[in-house]
Amino acid sequence: PSAMLRALLADVAASGTVTVLVFEDIHWIDEASLDVLTAMMRRIEGTGALVVVTHRFVEYDTALFRALGELDPRTTRSIGLEPLSANAVAELAGVDASTDLHHQTGGNPFFVIEMLSAADDGLPSTITSALLARLHRLAPPTQQLLELMSVVPTGATYELLDACMPDHPDACAPAQQRGMLVDTGAGLAFPHALMREAVEGALPPSRRRALHRRVLDHLLEVGADDARIVHHALNAGADDVLGERGPVAARAAAAAQSHREAIAHYERVLDLESAVDDETRAALLEEVAYEYWVQSRPHEAARAVQAAVELRETIGEPVALGATLRSAANL
Repeated sequence: PSAMLRALLADVAASGTVTVLVFEDIHWIDEASLDVLTAMMRRIEGTGALVVVTHRFVEYDTALFRALGELDPRTTRSIGLEPLSANAVAELAGVDASTDLHHQTGGNPFFVIEMLSAADDGLPSTITSALLARLHRLAPPTQQLLELMSVVPTGATYELLDACMPDHPDACAPAQQRGMLVDTGAGLAFPHALMREAVEGALPPSRRRALHRRVLDHLLEVGADDARIVHHALNAGADDVLGERGPVAARAAAAAQSHREAIAHYERVLDLESAVDDETRAALLEEVAYEYWVQSRPHEAARAVQAAVELRETIGEPVALGATLRSAANL
């Protein structure tokens, strides 16, 4: 290292002009090279040289952090690169609106470019590999925390984390230091959707199902929103919960004019073979038929209401059948 340092300084001094030295990605730097770099930067004043150093802040190790922290602030400038703005992502994408892409990537340029290159082929393997490589460098408790959070799309509240993983405060620190989790004030979340999707996608099905069940049990205990309960019940295979809460969530979405969401809830419940009785199924078919009609899907509306009529005929209640036939006629 000392010989390399002398050679660098002599080369800079002999050039007679401004010399620019670029050190790329020094979060990968070895100890000897770090010694040379920091020694040179302490002697940089008066040499006519500019040293440009790039590194990922989230990949700091202790030695690198200490070395950069000891540099003379009079001769050092630190420039943090912010994520791309929504407008910048739109310019790269060549479209007027790229809100979804910006939300997915958090404005990370690498992720944006990779997503655009992949077109509609799903999450690119380059992104998945990069994210999972960072995940696997973490200690097991931190990995387990990230796995738990990956099944909660909207981020996990501290109340949920306290219930599902009581030791999360110690486990979350390394992930926050590496930029894999952010504090939302009410809890923790991934900085962008791609990271969550990559972690969740790598889970074995049995592990994913068990994590959804753990979250579901907590949400049922605290009386959470029906839509959240339905999401986790579906992924946990809790058909009994889905059959009970699905219709409630569907009607709430319909009342809020969220017709697509309402249809999704209705369809999940109707796909279950034994979660609801014939009377309930007939009512749900009538309700989803109306939602199809509102969404300009008349053929699906007709099929749903016809299925409701057939169920009513089987049940044998003429007044209810008459009401269903009237609905069918209106549609």
